[in-house]
Parts: sequence; C-alpha cells; structure tokens
Amino acid sequence: TGPKELTLPIATSLYNKEVKKAVDGVVTIKVQNYQKISLATVQSLQKLAASKKVTLVIVFDWISNGAVMSRYTVDVSKIDSDLLLFQTDKEQMYRSFFEQYYSNKLSVQSVGGKGVEASVAVRLPSDDVADKLIVYSYDSVTNKYYQIDSAKITFDSNGYAHFRSNGGDVFIL
Repeated sequence: TGPKELTLPIATSLYNKEVKKAVDGVVTIKVQNYQKISLATVQSLQKLAASKKVTLVIVFDWISNGAVMSRYTVDVSKIDSDLLLFQTDKEQMYRSFFEQYYSNKLSVQSVGGKGVEASVAVRLPSDDVADKLIVYSYDSVTNKYYQIDSAKITFDSNGYAHFRSNGGDVFIL
C-alpha cells in the first residue's frame, strides 16, 4: 500500500487549527506515523505560512507499542523535495550491513529525510548506553556516514537522545 502520506487537506486542516496558537510566529503541527509528505504539499504549506508571515514546523512522531520511538522536527521552509520518513522496512537491511563492521549492540533508526537538516529524537535501546553512545548519520544516496558530534547530543530523563541531523536519512546508535 505504500507509506502513509501527510496530504494537503490533512496538513491544511491541522495548520488552520494550530495557527491560532502560534508562539513567536511559529506554527507547530504534530503528526503520528506519517511516512511521506510530497513536494507539492510542502510547497502549498510554504505559501500558506508565508501568507501569514509565520514559520511552519512539522513534528513527525513514529509510535510503536504506544511509545514514541523517533521524532523528526523540521521547518517546512527547509524541505525542497518529497520527504520520506521512518522507512522501518529498510532498518533490518541497514542493521545487517553495519553489523558486518561493528560488533557492539546497534540500534538503527531510519528517521530522516535525505538532505534536510532537522532536529531528531531517538529512543535509546537501553538506559545504560547514554554515556557511551556514538551516533552516526548515514546518507544512503552518497553511501557515506558521519559521526554526530557527541558534545551536541543531549539526553532527557525519558530515555531519548536529541541531536541535529546533517541531512542523513538513517541513524546508527
């Protein structure tokens, strides 16, 4: 059936509800388990936000077993192509690939959109890994991975690592 898409009618309806609650010129839409937003929808949302002179931010949450597993927060003005998120069907493929080179316990999260800088929050695999966590951002288009500066990773009391994406689409923890 394909990824669940955030369509223009759904996004516009959410925008219209949230624009009244804008804080400091920022309208935030929160959605769960949407895996795609098309460039056409993005461009329409960009025009809508520009007409009201606001910044539109979408918070995409991936929920599994009642818990947020990953969060991808993006300023809509930064998106310039279709955005595919939470490609969970590909995570095992990436895990198998990286397990060829690493023997430690890996968590693979296919969270982000290629080439789009965003804020990312990922649920840690266990409570005892924060002090030794290393996060890599993998760009499947260029087949390169980059280590996220550990000084820029923060942890919250709910078991999430927070960091800025450099445009990669898969995160290896």
